[in-house]
Amino acid sequence: MHGRTGYLLVSLLILIALGPWLTERPIGRGLWELLFTLVTLSSIHVVGVERGQALIPTLLALPTLASLWLRQLVPGVHLSQVALVLLTLFLLYTTVTVLLRVFAEETVTIDTLSAALCVYLLMGYMWGSLYGLIYLQTPSGFHLPTGWTPARENGIATDVPLNLITYFSFTTLTTLGYGDVLPISGLARAGVILEVVLGHFYLAVLVARLVGLHIARTHRPS
Repeated sequence: MHGRTGYLLVSLLILIALGPWLTERPIGRGLWELLFTLVTLSSIHVVGVERGQALIPTLLALPTLASLWLRQLVPGVHLSQVALVLLTLFLLYTTVTVLLRVFAEETVTIDTLSAALCVYLLMGYMWGSLYGLIYLQTPSGFHLPTGWTPARENGIATDVPLNLITYFSFTTLTTLGYGDVLPISGLARAGVILEVVLGHFYLAVLVARLVGLHIARTHRPS
């Protein structure tokens, strides 16, 4: 990956730090779209290390960004559904691709650790977009904090509380479970179980892999 994951990691951390604050303000929602566009471009930069490898993420990213930006101008729940489906596929492809490269590394470097953290953050956003799809199908499938109301302006926030759903995804992934957002429907609970199991499995396998690489390098004859 040769330093490319640094751009993706920085863009993801900025989105995590500023995203919840931006999505709660009408002016900030456009800035959130810009930040997510930066994350998308950084993801393509990481995935497309070799010539031709950027084709698939680009084909997924372009309609995703187009539908998200178009939803700012055109009302319609179906457009939000299309955007979330494309977003989930794009994040899934990017997560799996970076994950495979992490486990293909033969030495532990800063790039390896950066990529591993990117995978963890991408998993949180991927499950968040999946929960967003579940919410569109059954809004009663999640218990949201009292007083929450949909945004009055155009955009995907009109149909899905994306900031709350993403927050719920990361609290589930890290097993914090504050209880302010709860899965009610069977489909939502099934998603929670899968996210927790896969998140713990990823961390366990990742630590074992990194420790194994470090030990192998330490005992390697010079």
